[in-house]
Amino acid sequence: MERSDPTTSLPRVSVVVPVRDDAEHLRRCLTDLARQSVAPWEVVVVDNGSSDGSAALARSYGARVVTEPVVGVPAAAARGYDSATGEVIARCDADSRLPRDWVARVAGRFASDEHLDGLTGPGVFYDLAPRLAPLATVAYLAGTFAATGAAMAGIPLWGSNMALRRSAWERVRHLVTRDDPELHDDLDLSLALGPRARIVLDPCLRVEVAGRMFHSPSQASRRVRMAMRTLRHGWASGGSPGLRWVDRLGVPIGPGLPARPAVPDTPGAEQVVLLDAAGHAIGTAPKRAVHHESTPLHLAFSCYVVDDQGRVLVTRRARDKATFPGVVTNSVCGHPAPGEDLAAAVARRAADELGLRIGVARVVLPGFAYRAEMDGVVEHELCPVHVAELVGAATDLAPDPTEVDDAWWVPWPELRDGVLDGSTTVSPWCADQVALLADLPDDPRDWPVGDPAALPPAVRDLRRPAS
Repeated sequence: MERSDPTTSLPRVSVVVPVRDDAEHLRRCLTDLARQSVAPWEVVVVDNGSSDGSAALARSYGARVVTEPVVGVPAAAARGYDSATGEVIARCDADSRLPRDWVARVAGRFASDEHLDGLTGPGVFYDLAPRLAPLATVAYLAGTFAATGAAMAGIPLWGSNMALRRSAWERVRHLVTRDDPELHDDLDLSLALGPRARIVLDPCLRVEVAGRMFHSPSQASRRVRMAMRTLRHGWASGGSPGLRWVDRLGVPIGPGLPARPAVPDTPGAEQVVLLDAAGHAIGTAPKRAVHHESTPLHLAFSCYVVDDQGRVLVTRRARDKATFPGVVTNSVCGHPAPGEDLAAAVARRAADELGLRIGVARVVLPGFAYRAEMDGVVEHELCPVHVAELVGAATDLAPDPTEVDDAWWVPWPELRDGVLDGSTTVSPWCADQVALLADLPDDPRDWPVGDPAALPPAVRDLRRPAS
C-alpha cells in the first residue's frame, strides 16, 4: 500500500476523526482507513470525552489519539486540525464509510491544483429505509450545497467528507468558533475561509454516512436551527450574503466585507523540520502539532554556553512548558526554522531565551539523537549538540520566564561528575549528552569540533553551495 508522501509527488494527508461515544461506527471507519489504496500520513482521532472505549479502539488501529475536554464538535474538530502534521487535513466523521480510493482522491486533487484550499464531496445515507434514503440524500445535499452555498456565497465544506490544505487552516484557525456546540463546525469553517477561498465540490469523492438527522423530526429540526445559527454568526462577523457575493464576484461596489482580525503572532506558528529515519527532510509541521504521544522525528539542536572561566550555563525549563516542564537541562535547546542554518538558530534561541550573545556555535556531537517521554508527551529528535562561548559578561544573563525558570553557571567537571554519579538530575537528553561528552577536556572551550559528515542530511544539504 502506497503512503501519501512528498517523495511520491502526493501531499501527506492527515485524517482527522472527532468521536464521542461512537466506538462501533468508529471501528468501521478505521477499518476503511486501514484499507486505503494510498495510506494516510496519519489518522488523528479526537476523543471528546468518550466513555465507551473509543480512544482505546483508535489506538488499537494505530491511530494517534488526542483529547479535547471541551465537549462539542467545533472544539474537537479544531483540536484535530491543530494536531495534524500533513500538508492536507482530511476530515470525516466516525460514522463515515469511506471507499478504498478516498485518501488517494483527496491527495491527487490537492497535488494537481496548488491553489486548492478545500475539497468536499457528497454522500448517501446507509441506514435509512430504501424508499426514504434517496429522498433524504437529495434533500440533505440540496440544503447543504445549494441553499447554504447561496447563503455564504461559496461551496460549503461538509464535515463527513472534506479536506483542506493545512495552510488554509492556519490562515483562519483564529477565526473559527470552538466553544459553541450548537454551531455546525464545518459551516463555520467555510464561512471563515471566505467567499474567495478556492473550494471544489468533487461529485466523485463520495462517502456513506448514517442518516441520524432523519431518525426523528426533533433531530432534523435541531440541525436546521444549528445551520441558521451558524449562518447568522458568520454573517455578523464576516459580512452579509450580499456583501459576500459582491466580494466573490469582484464587483467594485459597496463597503466591502468587514476587516478580519489579523492572524495572531504566536509561538504556535513556529514550524519544525520533519525527518525520515535517515535524517532527510520530508516536510514541515507546526511546532504545537508535533509534540504528543507519537511525536514524529524532527530536527532540533542543543547547546552548552561557556563563559570566560570555562563554566557552562545550566537552566531549569519553565514549569508551564508543554514538554518536560521544570526539568534541569543544558543551556539552550530549540528547533531550526525551515532553511535556517543550525549555528544561526542556536544564536537566535540563546538571545531569545537567555538574553545572551554568543560566538559561533561549534558542533561537538553532530549525530546525536534521542527519544524521551514525560507525562505522555514524547520528544523525538535528531539533535546535533553544540558548544558556544559567551560574548560579554556572565551577568548579562536575562532569561525569558516563559522559557526558563532559573539558570546558573557551573564548572563542567562538577556538572559532568554529578550527572554521571546520579547526584544531579537532568533531562534525559542532557544526561545522554553528558555521558558522550565525559571524556572530552575539562574546559569546554577546548572541545574538538565533530565530524560534519555525521550531521543529519537535512543539515548537510543546507551547507552545500548552490550549483
